[in-house]
Amino acid sequence: MSTLKPTRNRTLELDELLVEDGEEFVEAAYQALLKRRPDATGGRIYLRALRSGTSKLRVLYELSLSDDCIRAGGDIPGLQEAFARAGIGVAVIEPPVIAPPGYVLRITRAEQLLLLASTDEFIEATYWVLLKRAPDAEGIENYRLRMQDGVNKEQILSEIFTSDECRGLDIELPGLRDTLERAGIHVAEPAVVPPAPALPAQPEMTLATLLDFNGIQFVESAYAALLKRAPDEEELQHRLGQLLEGTSKIQILDEMSASQEVILAGAKISDLSPALRRYRSSQASIIGKIFSRFVDVERNSESERRGRATEQRLLILEAKLIAQHEQVERFKAEIAAAEQRASARRQDSDARIASLEKSVLGLRQLIEQVPTRERVALDLRSEEIVRDLKNARKHS
Repeated sequence: MSTLKPTRNRTLELDELLVEDGEEFVEAAYQALLKRRPDATGGRIYLRALRSGTSKLRVLYELSLSDDCIRAGGDIPGLQEAFARAGIGVAVIEPPVIAPPGYVLRITRAEQLLLLASTDEFIEATYWVLLKRAPDAEGIENYRLRMQDGVNKEQILSEIFTSDECRGLDIELPGLRDTLERAGIHVAEPAVVPPAPALPAQPEMTLATLLDFNGIQFVESAYAALLKRAPDEEELQHRLGQLLEGTSKIQILDEMSASQEVILAGAKISDLSPALRRYRSSQASIIGKIFSRFVDVERNSESERRGRATEQRLLILEAKLIAQHEQVERFKAEIAAAEQRASARRQDSDARIASLEKSVLGLRQLIEQVPTRERVALDLRSEEIVRDLKNARKHS
């Protein structure tokens, strides 16, 4: 944790802040501009941004634009001047637009590309005509070497014309398909992808609906509504821990709403803003006590926190018991289905054995009609079959 904290008699200097790194920098930036410690989500976002190459001044600029900074009145001497020197938040001169050379503007058919004698001009013109941009150095070198190895212009045209980049631009150069067909190159028509079916409109999440959820369901629903994503494991455990410690749901929503990620996501929860204003007003030391007498707002006394913590633990335990009961019911259903399958197999086996017994009886009737010597042998064999069938019935 950073030791750089502005105090009543001392304002944090920009140079002191910029020498900090990682978590210490984020901690000190929040204290200086927002007058509070970073919440778990916001702190993680800015730390990830720093590690991916975002400058410290850019992070300070984003924080300085937040509603929290405006409400807190946070400032660092010399910060705006540093933004101006770094070109942050001011108009940036756009680089000059690269225009195609004059000879490219005169090309209106594919046959004209084939008439270009220079390899580099052919590659450059093909890029401009089919991709609407100048070729990069790697592209020029690649196609130049391939043409030196004997690859003809028609093949180069086919490769660029069928590339994903060209397909995305929906370019059709007159005469191109006929030119490629004459060279024995068939270009298939792009597959028509049917439009994806429109998803049914999701009803807007209301605060009352969200506050009815508990435990994991509340955390996941809050992240889906405010951040349009699921919480990662660390976030899930942190928010669950808050609930189990008795932190009110409206306080958790207030912390999440203050993060930059929520602002960027642009998600809304019906009735949340006025509820947050009432909650913040109720937290003021003197005014809050008077305000909370007239407005239905969750308070943070020790007894109320214990009550909320106990309620969440009971609700989570209840949810676990319900899940276990549903699992037991599924097991019972699976056992009943297995017994039905076993019974069906036994019935099928009995039917087959009965059919074989009937066949044996018919065989015995036939045996009566054969000479005595052969009949003795057949009798013995039929008796063996009957014994086998009886044994099979016992073990079925």
